Amino acid sequence: MAPHTSPRHKWTENEINFLKENYKHGPRYCSVHLSLPVSKIYSKAKKLKLKIEERLIKPQCHIWTNDKIDFLKTNYNYGTKYCAEQLQFTREQVRAKAATLKLHVSKEVKCKNSGRPRPYQCHVNADFFINPTTKEAAYILGILWADGSLYNAKTNLNKIAISLVSVDMNIIKSIFDKSGAWTIFCGKPLNRQPQTTLSCSNKTLYKFLSDNDYEIKSQTTACKILNNISDELKNYFFRGYFDGDGCFYCNAKSHLTQMSCSGSYEQDWTFVTKLLTNIDVKHVIKRRIQFQRGQYNKSSVVRCTNRNDIRKFGNYIYGENYDEMGLKRKYNKFMQIVSMIKD
Repeated sequence: MAPHTSPRHKWTENEINFLKENYKHGPRYCSVHLSLPVSKIYSKAKKLKLKIEERLIKPQCHIWTNDKIDFLKTNYNYGTKYCAEQLQFTREQVRAKAATLKLHVSKEVKCKNSGRPRPYQCHVNADFFINPTTKEAAYILGILWADGSLYNAKTNLNKIAISLVSVDMNIIKSIFDKSGAWTIFCGKPLNRQPQTTLSCSNKTLYKFLSDNDYEIKSQTTACKILNNISDELKNYFFRGYFDGDGCFYCNAKSHLTQMSCSGSYEQDWTFVTKLLTNIDVKHVIKRRIQFQRGQYNKSSVVRCTNRNDIRKFGNYIYGENYDEMGLKRKYNKFMQIVSMIKD
C-alpha cells in the first residue's frame, strides 16, 4: 500500500504575500492564520528564502496575559489543540496553565480526540443563513463576502471565520449573536491594531457558503448568494459588504468626494455594477498593478466620484430611516458627503 500523503496545497497570491510579511513571527504564527500545517509553511518559506526574526517571537513564548487566560478559561472545553493553535502556545504550555487554573476538557471533546463517536453539535444556526428572512442574516452574508474565510474542507474542519479590527467587531458582534454562539478570539498583531476573530465549525453552513462561491469570492461575483436574498433585504447585504470592502472618502478642503469598493485584480464586479446600474449611479472600474518592495501588488476598484450618485448609493444601502445597523462611522462619512451637495 502506498504511503498516505497530504494533498498538495496551491498557494494563492494573498497567502504568499501574507507569508512574506509575517514569516518573521514564526511558522506557527503563519500556520494559525493561514490554517495550513506547519510543515507546508516551512516548505514554502524555504523556497522563498524567508527567515524568522527570533527577537520578535521569543519574548512572547511564555507570557500569559489576562486576555489569553480569559480565552483559555472560555475555550479550553474545545481542547488543548484548539487553544494552542489560537494562542500560539505549545500543547504542553496550555495543559500546564489549564492544570494551574483547574480547567477540564468535556467528555464530548475527549471522545472526539480518542476517535469514539460523539453527538454532533452546532453553535451557529445554519438555517438562519440558508433561508435568510432577517436583515441580520443578509448583513452577515454581505460582510462575510467581503472579509470572511472558509478553511480546510478536506480535513472536515468546515470552519467559517471573519477577522476585523476589534473596534469595528465590538460594534457588529451583536448582529452575529442573532445567528448563534460564535467562538471569539482577540489578539494584537505586531505593529497593527488589535484584531478580533469570530469563527464557527458547521458542516451545513460551510457547504451552503461554498455552494454559493464564498471559497472563490475573490475571483467571482456574488450573484448566486444574492439570488437567495429577497429584494427587500438585498440592501442589507450590500451594507454588510460595504462595511467590509467599501469606503466613503471626503476631503472638504479640496472638495473631493468618492465612494469605492476594493477587491482582487481578478474580481468579477458584476454584482456591484448591476446594482449601480439599476439605481442609475455612474461608476468606473480600475485594475492596477504596482511594483512595491520588490514585488507586484495587484488590485481592482469600483469607484464613483459624483456626489449625487454617491447619495443614491448611500440612500440605497441605508434606507430612508437609518437603523444604525453596521458601522456608523461609514454612515457618518456618507452624511458628510451629502452635506456638501448643493440642491
